[in-house]
Amino acid sequence: MIDREKGGVYNGPKDGEEMNGRAWFVRRPRDLEALRALHPLDGERPFRVAAELFLEEMDFQNFITDLLADRDFLERYADLCAYGEAPSCLLVRCEEDRNGILAVPGKDGFLEWAAFLELEP
Repeated sequence: MIDREKGGVYNGPKDGEEMNGRAWFVRRPRDLEALRALHPLDGERPFRVAAELFLEEMDFQNFITDLLADRDFLERYADLCAYGEAPSCLLVRCEEDRNGILAVPGKDGFLEWAAFLELEP
């Protein structure tokens, strides 16, 4: 089920399955609020998680406050990610928050596309 105000809801993979689902992607969003905006459900697209990265709480808060800043970790994972019909993403999370950001960085290490993802407990 998708909540328009919260973005995609993801239950996590079952044994042997890939991490995937549906989410609303925003091109070059400035901050978390840009990703949590109301949107039409038919604007959501399928995605695949290519890698999952856990950040320390402060690093994660800095990331979601300014998504367009240069981040070394985005550049490191850029080769695994691609935007298309079903974006291949980096799922960025922190241990203290069950939600995450689906990130599709460009080859230069800057965020090109992102989506907010609520992970169910």
